Amino acid sequence: MRRAIVLLMLLLLSIPMFAVERRQSFKVLPQELFTAALRLAHQRYKVGLVNGKRMQFSYKTSVKSTAYVVKVAARPQGSSSSLVLNISGRAKGPADADRVAEIFFQAVKMELEASPVRIG
Repeated sequence: MRRAIVLLMLLLLSIPMFAVERRQSFKVLPQELFTAALRLAHQRYKVGLVNGKRMQFSYKTSVKSTAYVVKVAARPQGSSSSLVLNISGRAKGPADADRVAEIFFQAVKMELEASPVRIG
């Protein structure tokens, strides 16, 4: 039994983990940016945690792939806002995380363009 636990721990530690942070600026208020990102996440992904300033959702690239966990926050940045994605997962690594971030940023941009509220 003890040997099985040690082998299981070694197996879990041998699978590479990564965490990547990506940012993109948008010319909207932080609350408007977060609302658009939240609306998008509810439409396309499995949202696990929302606390008003941050959210977390799971993202799978295909049926056989390992899921990514994406933490999202909107932060003020001068006259605009910055959307921060912290993407973590196993297996394929940061190159796939860049693709996940780019897809999400483009979708948020389209969501904001469809939104009737505009500033500046």
